[in-house]
Amino acid sequence: MPRFAAIDVGSNASRLRIVAVKEIGASSGSVDPEHPTPGWKTLVSERVPARLGHSVFQTGRLAPEMVDLEVETMRRFADLMEDHEVDSYRAVVTASARDAENGHELIERVRREAGIRLEAIDGLEEARLVRLAVGMKLDLGGHVLLMDLGGGSLELSELEENSPRFTTSLPVGTVRFLEAYMNSGGAVSPREDALVREALERTLSPLSESFSGARFDRLVGTGGNLEAIAKLCGEQKGTNAVFTTKAAELALEKLKKLSPKERTKKFDLKPDRADVIVPALYVVTALARLVAAEVVDVPRVGLREGLLREQVERHFRVWDAGREHANVIASARAFGRRFHFDERHGAKVAALSRRLFSALSPLHDLGDDDARVLEVAAWLHDVGEFVSPTGHDRHSQYLIEHGEIVGLSPAERREIALLARYHRRTPLDPKGPDLKGMGAQALARFSWLTGMLRVADALDREHRSKVGDLRVKLEDGVIALELVAEDDVALETWSVGRKAELLESMAGRKIEVRVA
Repeated sequence: MPRFAAIDVGSNASRLRIVAVKEIGASSGSVDPEHPTPGWKTLVSERVPARLGHSVFQTGRLAPEMVDLEVETMRRFADLMEDHEVDSYRAVVTASARDAENGHELIERVRREAGIRLEAIDGLEEARLVRLAVGMKLDLGGHVLLMDLGGGSLELSELEENSPRFTTSLPVGTVRFLEAYMNSGGAVSPREDALVREALERTLSPLSESFSGARFDRLVGTGGNLEAIAKLCGEQKGTNAVFTTKAAELALEKLKKLSPKERTKKFDLKPDRADVIVPALYVVTALARLVAAEVVDVPRVGLREGLLREQVERHFRVWDAGREHANVIASARAFGRRFHFDERHGAKVAALSRRLFSALSPLHDLGDDDARVLEVAAWLHDVGEFVSPTGHDRHSQYLIEHGEIVGLSPAERREIALLARYHRRTPLDPKGPDLKGMGAQALARFSWLTGMLRVADALDREHRSKVGDLRVKLEDGVIALELVAEDDVALETWSVGRKAELLESMAGRKIEVRVA
């Protein structure tokens, strides 16, 4: 049976899980009672309480002793993966490293000394992976809010029928709050209580405007602290757990009056959990009150299971790339709607871009990931008009680059922002601040995508979807664009002539517009 591993380096602990998988959906008698998955047999499940986030949220740097401990932990994980002959693995580090000035030093030392490729992921990728994990355990139909609470951040995903509508990553974490507001080692004082509640109110209250407004059918919580809260004041429902908001509020009132040592003794908590469970309870109860949720579901899966699911499904060739593509587009559309973008125009330019990309594939030799980048840019290229129609290309660049679109890597998000910036007629300057440092191959790729986006945008010059269909033919020295249209498209034809230069340069052919 092929074997897979997932490593999650969090702010409070590092985790490794190794599984052997017989086949997708087959029963293999999983030996992990907490995370039984059909067809998966857990070989190793380890948790090392290495608080990598210690001090990083206050100083901006990883503490040297924590880096040393983490490198040693990764050596041990590498040995375990070698002993179990792992075929594939993915190792990620979350908020602690991505927020630290010296996070790259940790990644380099782990690569050099442990032989593990450790990848710093952003909050949106973390949220995507958690959603994959939760989908193995719970029906995510209806209107659902996922919250993944870690030591350094809180990832929230609003889903409608398992499709992401809004996702955000907030600087709200248990270690972060512990060290910022209540790191006294004793009971929570009235002043600390007030500080935490004020910080949560300030951070969470704007979310009510971002959510769609309808009541959530389900609030789902993941992460070690959520599992600890469920164990403390909830109940088991099969392999999942559940607790009420009221029970969590009562638990908070009890635990905040005790020191971490007293919590460890009275409630049988691990020492590295006894201090952070109180800030976790503050966050969970505040969020539950905000969205009027009376119950929190805890599926007892998390980032590791999401990492494993993607590897397993790709290995067995059942990975639903279409589903993930659809989720990216749905997230992009939801992002655009927040800024009241012209959705009809975005849809038309996206459709025309897809047609151009496919028809020109013998010339550009780009792949599916490039097509996705182009399509998202087509949807969102005009989103900056929300700020001002004047110079909207620069406003689009800023909004996209700093926005939250699920399923895109930071590099992809930046490229989409640059495509929006250059979708008009601004010359591409390899020495300019936007494109400086882009290698020749990357610049050629970007030029192809920009050229196609410009032509697709020109074909909907009036934002009236006058081009009903587009047929692209590659002729001797010519790219013929045959437009099927009932209305006059003279303006669109003129606009293509003005914006086709870059695409013509990349293709080495002239573009001719013909109207059917």
